[in-house]
Parts: sequence; structure tokens; C-alpha cells
Amino acid sequence: MRFLFEWQHLTPDTRSEGPDALAAVLQQLEGFEAAASAWEEDILPARVKAYSNTSLDELCRAGKIVWTRLTERSRSAAAPVRGTPIVLLPRAHVRAWSALIDPARQPE
Repeated sequence: MRFLFEWQHLTPDTRSEGPDALAAVLQQLEGFEAAASAWEEDILPARVKAYSNTSLDELCRAGKIVWTRLTERSRSAAAPVRGTPIVLLPRAHVRAWSALIDPARQPE
């Protein structure tokens, strides 16, 4: 467990900091799906020192990171937006991840 906590930057000594910290954490978590609210309330603040939700907003506005769903939405289940499972991906990798779910959308 100690190895996993350190590798995931969850210990006080291994938490990331600096201008590129959030991008590095998102790269490590690429493809991980979690509730929309969990990303900014639990997952990212636990790994990045002095995390601010504006940091994620800036990466998204710059077009570097996108948030999306990789699973199909069930028509019978209507979840609140905060509970919606999403992934945070580099824009350049969205097509590849989407192709893993839907073979009809295979990249060239």
C-alpha cells in the first residue's frame, strides 16, 4: 500500500507542486473514470499541493485537457451532474480512448 500511495502522489512527501503538476497528475490518471464532483473535491486536491479548480479550468480552456464520458449513458438512469462519471483526457488522445469503447469509431 505504501508503494501505491507514493506512486499515486498521495503522501505528503510525494504530492506534486508547481506549474506542470496538475498536467502530470492528469497524465497518470488518464482513462480513470470518476464522478464529476470527485475530481475537484477529492482526487486532484489529494495529489497536487495548493490545488485550485481554476488550474483545471485553465487547462480545459487552453484545449489541452477535455472532460468526457467513455461509457454509454443509460436511458433509464438519470444521475445528477455531480455524480456523472467522467474522465479527464489530453485532447490529442480522445479519439483513441473513444475507439476502445466503440469499434465503429476506430482512428485511422
